Amino acid sequence: MRNITLILFIVFLIPILWWFIESIWYEANGYYYAIPGPALTKWYDIFLFKLMWYTMFLGIPAIADIVLLVISIVKIKKEYKKEE
Repeated sequence: MRNITLILFIVFLIPILWWFIESIWYEANGYYYAIPGPALTKWYDIFLFKLMWYTMFLGIPAIADIVLLVISIVKIKKEYKKEE
């Protein structure tokens, strides 16, 4: 049981923690993550985008779809606030 916990920690938590730190660093230094479509400039956009691709790589598309849905909702809310 201890080996399974260690494997899960290495496979899931370490990359997710690294991307969280990297996303904050991107925003703090003025970098952005360029993808087709709108540039991801906020740390949470970058983090969720990387998390989405990681979950798709691991074969967990349901989590990737939920993450993509969260990104879309955040982007739509931002655009709605700009129009007001």
